[in-house]
Amino acid sequence: MDELDQKTAGAFSLLWMLIRRKLPDELSDDLVTWLAETGIYRMNKEAVRGLRERDDVGEIELDIGDMSFNFQWAELAPPSGVMAANYSR
Repeated sequence: MDELDQKTAGAFSLLWMLIRRKLPDELSDDLVTWLAETGIYRMNKEAVRGLRERDDVGEIELDIGDMSFNFQWAELAPPSGVMAANYSR
């Protein structure tokens, strides 16, 4: 379960980084403002459990095929992707 959680958070963080990098700021500014105003946790299980200091950036590792990619200081994804996926079940 922990491995699946880590992979899911990593995939959402990669998507979030692509969104922040490629899309115009006007499309993501409202969500970024909402995240800052509400103080909602990013997809960082250790911070939610109190095992690590709360932060919006962290390290993600993605295994794609037989290669492993490690991103230092990655902007962690908001939980909105998981909330939307669970809502649609």
